[in-house]
Amino acid sequence: MRLAATPTDAAWGSRLAPLDCWTRPEVSPGTKYRLLALLPVRDRQALLPACLDSLRGAVDGVVALDDGSEDHTPRILREDPLVVRILHRQRRDLAEWDDAANRYLLHQAVSHFCPEWTLVIDSDEELEGSFRDHRETLLGAPASVRAYAFPLVSTDGERISAPIHLPRMYRYVGDAPFAQRRLHGLPIPLSVLEQETRLLSIRFFHHSGTDRQRRERFEKYRVADPHREFQDSYDNLLRPKTVHPLLPPEPELRMDDYWIENAHRPRFFTGDEDGPTRNDRSRHGDRFREAVALLGEVMIERVVLKERIERRRYRVVHVDVPSLSWEVEPELAWLVEHFRIVRRPDELAAAFTRTWRSAVAEAGETLLLFLHEGLERGLFAHGVRRLFRDDACRGTK
Repeated sequence: MRLAATPTDAAWGSRLAPLDCWTRPEVSPGTKYRLLALLPVRDRQALLPACLDSLRGAVDGVVALDDGSEDHTPRILREDPLVVRILHRQRRDLAEWDDAANRYLLHQAVSHFCPEWTLVIDSDEELEGSFRDHRETLLGAPASVRAYAFPLVSTDGERISAPIHLPRMYRYVGDAPFAQRRLHGLPIPLSVLEQETRLLSIRFFHHSGTDRQRRERFEKYRVADPHREFQDSYDNLLRPKTVHPLLPPEPELRMDDYWIENAHRPRFFTGDEDGPTRNDRSRHGDRFREAVALLGEVMIERVVLKERIERRRYRVVHVDVPSLSWEVEPELAWLVEHFRIVRRPDELAAAFTRTWRSAVAEAGETLLLFLHEGLERGLFAHGVRRLFRDDACRGTK
């Protein structure tokens, strides 16, 4: 069968080629699952069985996308009863590998099963067994928790690397916006905010630690990203990283706040005194409202300040969709930069209050309209809401 298109698909254009879809015959129509795993795979017959075994008892089913495998991967998927649906894409050159489109297609394909949660895993990874012990706790989290991040460690089978923290599990919502960056994009919907994500102590093990595996990954990305469009260099993949002992899982589940670690970015406002001038605050008007309308479709946490175009104009870009960029006034540029640097909601609110309390009083209704519209659209997701409980700000309404 072929999957039907959805309205959201139009944004991806030709990147969503028609797919053949196989659903396990024993799966009854309308069957619902609490937790489904999303698994993109290509030519992984050696590692795929271990990946699937790690999911047994942890998830209720697996929806896989076979990206044109030429080995026994399709047979392994069909023979495993945990796999409830398989999408098949025609094989393409590795230089055409579109990881973002594959993950979006998987997200759309599970809508048939109405899952509560989805977990993203790659075919050369294994989920730590302790997940099974804490599954019900994670699935029963309050509505304010919309995603989980996990420590991912590289392993050679005996030792592991230091962890990197990646969001891999999220509450399922159909037609959610996804990063369109072809490689190295965020694997969960862009609509999930950092403060709605919890960092767990449960690990993902990535089989990328042996000499052979490091060389294979390097060659894979050398072909997939020949012009280094998505990463400046892949030399880091060749360096041995598995220097830590492989310890048993932690007996108790830990949940911590999660904040995306961002690469260093140039600063344009080095201090409060470098922020927008009084003249800027008095003349923003229509341009501010236009900027909010443009940025309202993306959360401020996924936007970064890239360059100063001229003395009082700046360019911001979306970190997952680099083709999306906007020219903005200094006030909005200041907010974007301070979000990336200050990061914590309470600190951001304090910095905003310190610099902008007088601006609110001077600019009056126009600036308040800008702020309220940003709040309603989810632009100022972190910390700014608390400002409107402040008497000094309320007094200018």
